[in-house]
This record gives sequence, structure tokens and C-alpha cells, in this order.
Amino acid sequence: KDISMQSVEKDDGEFRMYQGVWRMQPLPGCSPPGESAMRLTYAVEVSPRPYLPVALVEGRIAQDLCANLKAIRASFMGRD
Repeated sequence: KDISMQSVEKDDGEFRMYQGVWRMQPLPGCSPPGESAMRLTYAVEVSPRPYLPVALVEGRIAQDLCANLKAIRASFMGRD
């Protein structure tokens, strides 16, 4: 299952272009009996505005990715 995202047209935000995808892939046979395993991958492509330093953009993406992964984990850990 894929969850795709992209910037909206004529957005005056921090990026000229932003697109990405979260991909969830079941991993049969990679967990104990009665359990399940899944691979979660994330890919993003951005084109920041010229006035934004690359290091700042990279740091923000890394920070947001950590927050997103913690939220995903919390969501799945709460399912029983």
C-alpha cells in the first residue's frame, strides 16, 4: 500500500516542489508464527526556495521524519 503526497499548485510555501511516498509492504515469513512483519519505506524529493539553506531543509526533513515514525509506531503499538 502506498501513501503519496505532493505539493499543491501555486503554493507559496518553503518548497518550489515537494513530492514523496510512504510504502508499506508485508513481509510474509519474516516473523514468528501468529505475528506479522511489514517494511515501511519513505522517499521524498524536494526543491527548496533559493533563500533556504540546504542544511536547514535537510534538518527539518529529518526532524519531521523522526516525529512521523514515532507517531506511526505509537499508532501500531496501540492496536491489539
